Amino acid sequence: WMSDGKLLTGSLKGNLYIWSGTSCLKTIPCHAGSCSAMSYRAGRLVTGGKDGYVHIFDKEMKIKKKFNVGTMPRAIDQDSEGDIIVGLRDGTILEIKGEQKLKLHMKGHSEGEVWGLAVCSTTGYVLTTCDDNRILVWDPIKKACIGVGTINEKQGPKLKGGASTTSTLPPNQCARAIDVNSVNGHVCLGINDGEFSIRAGVTKLDDVVASRKDAKEWIEVVKYSPDGETLAVGSHDNAIYIYHVDGYKPWKKLNKHTSFITALDWSEDSNYLHSQCGAYDLLYWHVESGTQITDADALKDEEWAEWSLKLGWPVQGIQPIGVDGTHINGVCRSNNKRLLASGDDWRLVNIFRNPALAKAKPKSYIGHAEHVTRVAFSKKDDMLFSVGGSDRTLMQWKIV
Repeated sequence: WMSDGKLLTGSLKGNLYIWSGTSCLKTIPCHAGSCSAMSYRAGRLVTGGKDGYVHIFDKEMKIKKKFNVGTMPRAIDQDSEGDIIVGLRDGTILEIKGEQKLKLHMKGHSEGEVWGLAVCSTTGYVLTTCDDNRILVWDPIKKACIGVGTINEKQGPKLKGGASTTSTLPPNQCARAIDVNSVNGHVCLGINDGEFSIRAGVTKLDDVVASRKDAKEWIEVVKYSPDGETLAVGSHDNAIYIYHVDGYKPWKKLNKHTSFITALDWSEDSNYLHSQCGAYDLLYWHVESGTQITDADALKDEEWAEWSLKLGWPVQGIQPIGVDGTHINGVCRSNNKRLLASGDDWRLVNIFRNPALAKAKPKSYIGHAEHVTRVAFSKKDDMLFSVGGSDRTLMQWKIV
């Protein structure tokens, strides 16, 4: 409402209408596309449109300033000092100070669910991927998003089946797995159309080094070996694909699982893998020969570089009583091997001492508004990071 009692409305065609009662007094062309947000205060109108612009009007209802904010604003407000706050469709919050400059307050994911979470061991930066066609890089010291990458600039077909999501984007623009090579810095994305994409580094996320599509269904896990020479890709087609990092050429296909791959880890010497699937099978592999090791006792003393499985001797106590196997979504072990963390469907982040044997009691913390999909410790184990699926939030926890 305007100060003189007239009503302002915006249309799908980008026009503004000024009303008095039931009569339209004036039509003002405004945006190239729908008018998606507006705010009126102290005689000043501010609008946002599908064209990615924010317009500031003078008292004569003429546009005096335009700001390109990149994507559609969904909310606009003004304070008594004339500053403007703008919330964008992609989760970004901007402030327009004194009608002169844009100030970034927050970036975030905006569609579907966040499942991809990785910590760069070199920089300490945190990377997340989502069903919104974006890769975000976070600085835990600044507590800010410092980089954005694109999963795929070109839209692919919308396929039937695949990962369950509320995203409006096709599978080739959604990613739920990510890892960083500790040796050469490459970033691997596991994409929902079965492709994996390699980026040059944490600060070069749009520099594509390689990509392949051997998996027939979406990818839930990607892991580089500790020596940086090999990549393992776990797909919902029940197979694990092994690649040489040099050229990303296919090497082995491990296909003894009877259900989709949900987690895998490398041994510290990069010779072995253990993996779990949707049928709750825990399998062991000799990578060079590409064969399954059916005698679990043969690797009972093996040192694993990470632990992300919810199956196995050190995590036998992480499942609460009365839940099924899907309750725990993500598991990680601290780098000093003293702690285990899990994220679950109750929105909890749980901390256990390692090993978490039968009847282990965790310290549980709630902060997320939705199920917690992944957890990861910082390099120094002084922080824990968690992501919520549908709340699309990265949280940073201090280990004390």
